[in-house]
Amino acid sequence: MKRLTIWIGCMMLLTTCIDRIELDESLSGEPLLVVDAVITNADEPYTVKLSYTSSSLQTYEGEELRGAEVFITDEENNRADMSEVDAGEYATDPDFFCGEVGKTYTLYIITPDGRTYASLPESMPEVPAIDSIYFELESRPYESSIGTILDEWGLQFYLNTGSGDNQTGYYRWSWMETYEFIAPLTTPMQLNIPVCYQSGTQTRYLNIASTQGLSRDRIERQKISFVAKSGRKLQRRYSLLVKQYALTERAYTFWKNVQVQQENSGSVFAPPPSPIPGNMYNVNDDREVVLGYFQVSSVTEQRKFVKRSEVPAGPGGSPGGFSECIAGDEEAADYCYDCSLLIGTTTETPSFW
Repeated sequence: MKRLTIWIGCMMLLTTCIDRIELDESLSGEPLLVVDAVITNADEPYTVKLSYTSSSLQTYEGEELRGAEVFITDEENNRADMSEVDAGEYATDPDFFCGEVGKTYTLYIITPDGRTYASLPESMPEVPAIDSIYFELESRPYESSIGTILDEWGLQFYLNTGSGDNQTGYYRWSWMETYEFIAPLTTPMQLNIPVCYQSGTQTRYLNIASTQGLSRDRIERQKISFVAKSGRKLQRRYSLLVKQYALTERAYTFWKNVQVQQENSGSVFAPPPSPIPGNMYNVNDDREVVLGYFQVSSVTEQRKFVKRSEVPAGPGGSPGGFSECIAGDEEAADYCYDCSLLIGTTTETPSFW
């Protein structure tokens, strides 16, 4: 029972949207603390998200840990306090604290009921710059609504990176995409055609790699994201912002184990996998299991723009999207004429555009 609870908690940590899953009402267990924390050398607030797994295993949903005292110390006993900015979410003040490469940090959490948790000391390794981000026109199979396997064409983005030194590098990547588009239809009296922008990030995907076993710290053709031509993302202009984090070997091992469980978890009715050891513990009770990881990483980023003229027309046809918007169709949705009516859309041009 305890192992199943731990497994569910780890899955909670990795997903940005939570799926409800019904389990036997007789299954229950003690709530476990889940810590989701990353600090970097970027000049920005750092956040720590604290929650508990549900005591009943009927769902993956947990409860936020509110009212905790949360702070970070370095090896010189300097302390950075964090304030609760949302339910269970605590943030640093960027005017008073910024991570530094080479320093070692420890996270402390004191709950309202007096329990004290701490991380193992984590050092911040130096991250090399991203050499290049590029794309290639590729296809990947997908299953149609009638069960037929078809090819979906699009741009597969890759990156090259590494210090080139004779040492092992450990990396993790995240990315944010932003794209510009317009609605495909106009009315006879329409004078203004809005230009729209949408942004999004990856979910449910953990992208890590290391140069362990290689002669030098060099990574080439690391897959980042795939953008299909069939959608509207490549209609006018597309931006991909990639963030690269340098990990310690301990942090990489943790995320690698999580990745393996993601790929091999299978059915919830299969024997649960073993708990993944993190770097958080109860100071006064080493028997208590704490889920999650306090990640300390230096970070670098690079942005790649793609214009429509750079996207090959074939195979896969030209990009554009809005296949549901047909000229002359009296039942065409309003957003077919005004893209700003789509949820999550803005007409304000991004500052980096």
